[in-house]
Amino acid sequence: MLDLEMPTRSFTDEQLVAIERRDGDLLLDAGAGSGKTSVLVERFVRSVLEDGLDVAAILTITFTEKAAAEMRERIRARLRELGADEAARATEGAFISTIHGFCARVLRAHALAAGLDPAFVVLDAQDAERLADAAFDDALEELAKTTPGAIDLIAAYTAGGLRAAIQSVHGELRSRGERRPRLPALGPAPDLTAARKALEQAGAAALAELGAIQDPGAKVLQAIARLERLPQVIAPADPWPGDLYGVAIPGGNGAALSSDTCLRYSDALTTFRTAAEHRRATSAHELLDRLLRLFGERYARAKREVSGLDFEDLELECRELLRSNAALRERFRARFTRIMVDELQDTNQVQLELIELIATGNLFTVGDAQQSIYGFRHADVELFERLGRRLAEVGARATLDTNFRSRPEILAVINGVFEHELGDSFRPLRAGRTDPSDADDTPRVELLVADKGADWTMEGLGSPWRIAEARALGARIHRLLGDGTAARDVVLLTRATTDLRVYERALEDRGIPTYVIGGRGYWGHPQVIDMVGYLEALANPLAEEALFGVLASPLVGVSADALVVLAATARDRRRDPWSVLHNPDGGFDALDLVDRDLLDRFANLFAIEREVAARAGAERLIDRVLDRTGYDLAVLEMPGGQRRLANIRKLTRLAREHEAAHGPDLRGFLDFVARRARGGFGAAGSGKTRESEAPVEGEALDAVRLMTIHRAKGLELEVVCVADLGRGPRWRAELIRVGRDGRFGMRLAEPGTGKRESALDYKALGDERFEAEAREERRLFYVAMTRARERLILSGAAKLDVWPALENGGGGGPIVWIGPAVEQQPGVEVTFVRPEDVPAPVELVEDVAVREAELAEFHDAPPDPGAPPPAPPVSALSYSSLAEYQRCGYRFYTERVLRLPPLARHGSGELLGAITALDRGTLVHALLERLDFRRPVRPTDKMIAEACATTGLRAALGGDDAAQVAELVERFGDGDLCLRLGHATAVRREARFRFLLGQVL
Repeated sequence: MLDLEMPTRSFTDEQLVAIERRDGDLLLDAGAGSGKTSVLVERFVRSVLEDGLDVAAILTITFTEKAAAEMRERIRARLRELGADEAARATEGAFISTIHGFCARVLRAHALAAGLDPAFVVLDAQDAERLADAAFDDALEELAKTTPGAIDLIAAYTAGGLRAAIQSVHGELRSRGERRPRLPALGPAPDLTAARKALEQAGAAALAELGAIQDPGAKVLQAIARLERLPQVIAPADPWPGDLYGVAIPGGNGAALSSDTCLRYSDALTTFRTAAEHRRATSAHELLDRLLRLFGERYARAKREVSGLDFEDLELECRELLRSNAALRERFRARFTRIMVDELQDTNQVQLELIELIATGNLFTVGDAQQSIYGFRHADVELFERLGRRLAEVGARATLDTNFRSRPEILAVINGVFEHELGDSFRPLRAGRTDPSDADDTPRVELLVADKGADWTMEGLGSPWRIAEARALGARIHRLLGDGTAARDVVLLTRATTDLRVYERALEDRGIPTYVIGGRGYWGHPQVIDMVGYLEALANPLAEEALFGVLASPLVGVSADALVVLAATARDRRRDPWSVLHNPDGGFDALDLVDRDLLDRFANLFAIEREVAARAGAERLIDRVLDRTGYDLAVLEMPGGQRRLANIRKLTRLAREHEAAHGPDLRGFLDFVARRARGGFGAAGSGKTRESEAPVEGEALDAVRLMTIHRAKGLELEVVCVADLGRGPRWRAELIRVGRDGRFGMRLAEPGTGKRESALDYKALGDERFEAEAREERRLFYVAMTRARERLILSGAAKLDVWPALENGGGGGPIVWIGPAVEQQPGVEVTFVRPEDVPAPVELVEDVAVREAELAEFHDAPPDPGAPPPAPPVSALSYSSLAEYQRCGYRFYTERVLRLPPLARHGSGELLGAITALDRGTLVHALLERLDFRRPVRPTDKMIAEACATTGLRAALGGDDAAQVAELVERFGDGDLCLRLGHATAVRREARFRFLLGQVL
């Protein structure tokens, strides 16, 4: 027996409980920074050295491969520290892995019993999604060929919408244990005919009652008009459910509209609408269920053809093997004397079933419900809570609540905020650090809030208020570094990677080195865009967008004038731009020498490379253009040049891997790139993977790191900046929703109209998901804040005119609940950022007055004033300015030339009346600029009033005007275009363009 006291480790009493209680089941609630990994390591080591267990008799499951590797190394180091070298060496073959690693190991050892190819491969996310996409294409094609009504279904929902819905629900149902997913069956259909008859009778009674009222009010008149339209609305055999809202009795407090007759009418209308929804949903459900089945069959067949299993297959096949083979199950139960599972709060139903199949009263599980943040991967925190409640009843639940990571000041703020936000189940963290504070007496927690409602004028990569917030945060980090904090000790966390580049740019503008870890911006990186565009142009020089992109990029670097002249020449000669470029025939004579030389050299190079492209792969083509243009050297000279070049090298690596699998197929590689750039190639049904930039700098680089909160899970960081708190959540408007209890809901769609309507249990399931995701949002930011050791900085944007009552129009995002709660905590420094606090970047220009004074010293006398130079001819015009000039040349001169403010549209003595069509269009345009395409909502009266103020509209909006504006925005939000924009990876709401008209640009 080895002496475990030499060398010794210091553990708290609560840690020792978890370490020493090694017999029987035990669930450990381990708070953030409480040393749970040390507990797991010590339990493993003492099980080997004190209890005499073989290393191979302990199954240890972790959440990630990185965590498994760290666990193995720490166990090995602890064993060596205690002199158990042989046991340390044995850990190389120990069962320490992720749940997927364990499943793969079991299935490889018993492949024939599981009915698998012993040489099966585990498909990575890219391969799995490629097979899934091809399988869906095959399934959709078969559905369209063989099933009546399928074409209408595709027209209503689009192929892309169906792909996302079917793959998502396929993954969700598989995570619940369904090997061959099918949609839940619908209940009995309500009798639509009987519901229509009952509604007609109720409507006639209500109309008669309201029509007899003497001197009816506006609401009653509105109700009468709606009831008169009822027969027309409900007459179709297959009525559209959404039309029935137009015949509902309007709300009001009047007794006339609340009579028993009106209430019976409302009930009858609800019954009829339910029957109409069910009728529409039934046919769509049958088609969607058939498509789901076809997709599952095609995807399973595609995987069998390559002897591949995706991650869900590993879990499902391993569970099925252990469930169906009692002898094998007993062998594994006998093999593992102890089982330890980390991060149990982030497991799904199948994973927990797998673990319980081989556990026999020897299961040690560790988790923290307050850190469950993987619901989007189908993790179910309720499984952890349910197990915890069951074990607590038998005294088999312990806790670790002492935090050894964060300073007490930070923990006090976290406890104060989340005690309310996470409810009665919240477990506050106790401060465990005993090291003395340094001399810095500045607040350990700071809150920066940019005014989301201010009139920001800055332009850049994101919304003006987000740029303002990023610049303010960049300035604060710059001061921190100036005060002695190392850049490597500062980490900036955001919930999403979408606008991570905005914060990176703000730091770069301050000269602060940055390192983005696991972002999603790879395909939007300028150098990657340049290279992909070049390859696209090589593959098809008639692709004008790609060709012009190459010409404008640093690969060629011609001016905007050259692009305009090229386009105009091609149009005038009725030729494509590439043929003009190849043979300009004097078309470029008006350009300066530099542009003509650049175009000529590129045309010669491009013609040669076009011939090479016929037989070369993308990797060789990229290498050739880098070699011939010196583009790589130019990239290296840019800020962050090594990382920029590494992104190009990553593209060549992807090209090499694609060529190894598919041959030198340039078009195929570009299709592959297009799919990945759209967000493709995630595990089927689990969402899409996100391509990050190439990692060239290590963790030790002295640079501020930027990453998502999910990426930071499990890390311990010195200074944490949690940014972009003004970002609203991305609520998903799924086509299909499936409840765990068998409920089903869907969005009905009317082909050719853009109409959408919720049906069956869609709204109820959506409300439940909304609440679940809102709770997970709070847990996500709890995880973010508990990463910090020394300093926590929170930043976001909110409308300061309503601060701190942000729930009512504060601008959205977690700042709504985080901001006011943090402000109330003692010792927090709060900074509000308004336009005057964030100056625009300074541009260094030559002082002309000083320069002229210096030149004047060389003249004996001032020169005679000459005649003023003639005004230059107009060189740039817009259609709106031309139209204004045509209407009134004098007004054009006063407003466009003299820059005088426009006069009011109405005289001072006139009553401000209804808005014009132009005003209405301007208002709708302003509201659409702010619309969240992912979660469009009907604008409120307050939002419309704010848009009026922003656009300078002086006419008073009546109720009907506001309703019309709101309806126009709502109709756009319900349309296919908004749906497509909501799924886009990037959206430009405004884009400038110019073209040559004669000699005027």
